[in-house]
Amino acid sequence: MVTAALFLLMAWVVLRKTNCLAWKTSLQHLHFFFLGAGFLLLETKGVTQLSLLFGGTWIVNSVVIAAFLAMALVANALAGYYKFSTVAMYSILLVLLISDFWFPYSTINGLNSGAKLLVGGGWEALPVFFSGIVFSSSLQRFGHPAEVLGVNLFGAVLGGILENAVMIGGTPILKALALLMYAASAFALFRPHESVV
Repeated sequence: MVTAALFLLMAWVVLRKTNCLAWKTSLQHLHFFFLGAGFLLLETKGVTQLSLLFGGTWIVNSVVIAAFLAMALVANALAGYYKFSTVAMYSILLVLLISDFWFPYSTINGLNSGAKLLVGGGWEALPVFFSGIVFSSSLQRFGHPAEVLGVNLFGAVLGGILENAVMIGGTPILKALALLMYAASAFALFRPHESVV
């Protein structure tokens, strides 16, 4: 708890000095804040879940980080060239997060290493693809990348703190928290706008 409080305090001081505390009153800033928190929770959930498939810590970390970076890269590239419906991207993202509660990870364990890597790693990273499109599309509309990234990183600090809840409720609580953070980011995005395309 002390470490968590110190992290939050340091992030707060940095944001205050850079005059990036508009997230307190701006729903658009809160949108990016909750996206950051959700991403960190997805990453922790991925490491925890895939440890059941691959066992070794370094292998799991490598698979999760590589899969997440690949999906984020593809999402950013596509968002730069095509216009996506944010409503559709959020709908798919939330459906994926809900479906993950019933995803048959135990069945994947019987597959060979290559199939486990493709199916397990791909499934874990798929939500990152859609959240990456949402982030990139929102950044293009909103602008102010310094503010956005600062608030997003502050949200990631919150996600990093919330990930400790895995010790209380296991992987299901990480899934629930990630779903909650992304739902909050959707609410913050759609609330102030008349229409979002």
